[in-house]
Amino acid sequence: MPPTKSTTESLSPLLRVMQKQVVPWVRDKGMDNLIIAQSSWKNFQRADDPLPEGAYVTRQALKSKRVAVRPKTRNGDSSLVNALWPKDGLCSTKMPVLMFVVGGKVALPLGDYVVHCQPGHAVLMLAGTPHPDGTLLCAERPPVGNSACDMFSLIPYGNGVACWLNHTRDGQHWSHRAPGENCYVISTQANFYLETLAEEATSRSPHFRAICGGLLLTFTNLLMREIEAQRAFQPLLFTKTALNPDAPQQLQGENSIARAQSYIHNHLQESLSIDRVAAHVFMSRAHFTRQFRLVTGKSFIEYVTQCRMEEAKVLLQDTNWPIEKISSVVGVTAARLRSIFLEHEQQTPSSYRLQKRLILPKTQKI
Repeated sequence: MPPTKSTTESLSPLLRVMQKQVVPWVRDKGMDNLIIAQSSWKNFQRADDPLPEGAYVTRQALKSKRVAVRPKTRNGDSSLVNALWPKDGLCSTKMPVLMFVVGGKVALPLGDYVVHCQPGHAVLMLAGTPHPDGTLLCAERPPVGNSACDMFSLIPYGNGVACWLNHTRDGQHWSHRAPGENCYVISTQANFYLETLAEEATSRSPHFRAICGGLLLTFTNLLMREIEAQRAFQPLLFTKTALNPDAPQQLQGENSIARAQSYIHNHLQESLSIDRVAAHVFMSRAHFTRQFRLVTGKSFIEYVTQCRMEEAKVLLQDTNWPIEKISSVVGVTAARLRSIFLEHEQQTPSSYRLQKRLILPKTQKI
């Protein structure tokens, strides 16, 4: 049931922005109003993506060089920010940032170029793209009077998505000062869609724009539904666990490992390493290894092997695919899959398939 008028009037600023601006814009224009930002002017030119009507790009020289950030953080987790451009007021993050212009005209510095856009436009800043660190005035300067703009930003973090409003008024810039102007939506599903959107935009594979359009629409509608259902809260900064010193350390570790488990299940067909998964959940290799065993009771290799074997078992029973295809789907060679089954089931994959199909009718009768 849609919210009543009185209910809508009392909704948080973030939800009003989602309902009245962001979701209708995405439904109407989709990818036509999305600018995919690149890490440099050269890469942006090479991508040669169409710009939304009314948007344009100008070049600017950087005043400082990239400075890598390797902060010491609590529990071995690493910061979102991985680099700074100190004299330019820019930073880059390990995760993509999606931003919608919801008021005024924006001049958004992105390294050695500036994107000029207006309400209805969105910018997807891929991981590693220099963007404002919160100290810059991003409003387009008019010929007369003070500049003003409003932006709605989102970033995948932890087990969900962090959302907040940015404002520029009369030479000042600030974020989420008023109640309801930032929230953390706990949703691994929303997190997945936003990250997948960025992965597709990065890959630039055939039909990526059509796929990105579907992901963007799904993501924004899902996020709006979660906020409407009040499955969100206002954190101190981004997340309740990662940045709240009062959160139990055990809970922080469990949340990160739960996200790692989800990532493993969704990427079984790929080459999975401790370093890759630890980086995905912003943890050091050593801390991730300890936490993973503590939460799952297994080593990383043991857990991944078990997941691959269980997935292979399902495919062996439910499909007629050859062993070579099944092994590729679960991310190992046919020889490795055979070795895993001999070790854990004391039989080959083919023998396992034959055995299960022979006993299946008896099981069904019982």
